[in-house]
Amino acid sequence: MKARGPGVENYVNIYDWLLEQGPAWESVGQERIFAPIGPWKANMTAKEKYISELMQRNFLLMVDSVRPLLLEYGFFAETVDRWTANAKDEVRNLKHKFYIRVSY
Repeated sequence: MKARGPGVENYVNIYDWLLEQGPAWESVGQERIFAPIGPWKANMTAKEKYISELMQRNFLLMVDSVRPLLLEYGFFAETVDRWTANAKDEVRNLKHKFYIRVSY
């Protein structure tokens, strides 16, 4: 993805860029949370369960969105289809316990 443009990983610099602007912002903070992908954790609240289901749905959509990029890089369609099917199966059926890191 870096070959498509230099800004792919710049999100990690946003906090520093805001600080460099001086007093332009009333407050600048940085938080990082980890949300489960899918409702696999025990004793989840209704809110946590809802968020984890949304993360699961978002991940499944993201897998499909990467397909054109992988094809453009030269991977065979059959290979990409197998990869995406396997990734979706793992996340749909909660075969492994995944978290997604959200920084804001």
